[in-house]
Amino acid sequence: MKNKLIMNKNKEKYQNKKIAFVAHEFGLFRGHGGIAAYLNQICTWLVLNTNYEIYVLVAGEYQVSEELSSNQKFHIYDLRNGDICFKRNRVLHLLKEIRPDYVECTDFLALGLYYFMSPDSQKSVCITNNHTATRECWEWSTHKDLSWADFTTQNMAAQERIQIQISDYNIAPSRFLGKYVEKIYQLENPVLFFFNPFFQMIKTKEILYQEVSKVINLEPFKRTYNVCLISRFEGRKCQERLINSLITLREEKFCVNGLLAGNTSILPDTQQDYRQFVMDTIPQKFKPYIKFFDFVKGKEQDKFFAVADLVVMPSTFENCPVAMIETVLRGIPVMGSKYSGLADYCEPNMLFAPFVKNDLTNKMRTFLELSKVQQIEIWKQQHKKLQILLNPKNSILPRFNLVKPVQKTNRKILNLRRRYCD
Repeated sequence: MKNKLIMNKNKEKYQNKKIAFVAHEFGLFRGHGGIAAYLNQICTWLVLNTNYEIYVLVAGEYQVSEELSSNQKFHIYDLRNGDICFKRNRVLHLLKEIRPDYVECTDFLALGLYYFMSPDSQKSVCITNNHTATRECWEWSTHKDLSWADFTTQNMAAQERIQIQISDYNIAPSRFLGKYVEKIYQLENPVLFFFNPFFQMIKTKEILYQEVSKVINLEPFKRTYNVCLISRFEGRKCQERLINSLITLREEKFCVNGLLAGNTSILPDTQQDYRQFVMDTIPQKFKPYIKFFDFVKGKEQDKFFAVADLVVMPSTFENCPVAMIETVLRGIPVMGSKYSGLADYCEPNMLFAPFVKNDLTNKMRTFLELSKVQQIEIWKQQHKKLQILLNPKNSILPRFNLVKPVQKTNRKILNLRRRYCD
């Protein structure tokens, strides 16, 4: 029988709890990923709005804001030293000391594996937050089955799978990713949907245009339609799909330009620099219309949002990009795959089918042919849905009312616990 979303009946608004997050990155450092931005958002909201004690165990790069570092309810532990087994042991021992009521671990690297397998985990509600694990990073980037990967990659993916399967609950920031995880990892219970929170005060495109135009001449951008994307260059992000669409639209005499920013990465199968690979695919006559930039952070992004008319996430599969949430909140419409978190707040006319040839190009063409009033109406629909999803009563608080499921442990998992932990 499947577990349902079990909620505490205690009506006290914010009872005292210990909440632990375990991840491979945290905060808004240069080159940060989506999970780092998500954790920064949720931890900031929690310390400002609840009585919870927040503990972050981070095994990779991190940056703590002054708002968090100055708050006595926020605690961070640096686990960057040692190999993966050492890090997992550190997580195990630290969580034993902390005795958290709720532990949320990222799927990537399975840093909570040893704790989830230990008897001490019975004192905590153990959650795996599925953003994109090793398997997804490999298969979505290479379009090859995981069996083609090297042993280290396959071994890590197997360990992540165990953590996912023995978690009390699995959560995901998009409905698509939840269904995907249920199927790929053969889960008996449904993955719970909690949208990525975003509460940062940001300026709209109109305000940014006024500010940026004082120091940069933005008049040329008013004569073109500017399609932007701020995202790390990775194979799974499929930036070449967007570039091919831009080239096609240019050939059709649409006055459209592309502005793509983000740090690069290496393709896991060929070891090529992905950004360079993408740049090399552009015919010389179209290069003046498609500009590339390195990682941009904070104020640097203002220039892009000031001129952006449309932001496109061209990935075949995508979880719930924080950058796209921010884009809509700034007053700019977005477009992405039907197999992504964008499907939770975008209408079908702004969702392309990645396995249908030229569908992204067709969707972009249709959007460009709309009147400005119609384009604004599309943005309004996205913004309205997003506001509902971002409400803390939907995106944050319910997860901390989950209780430990009462169920018999799977025989296979019980043997693993006895072997390694008892």
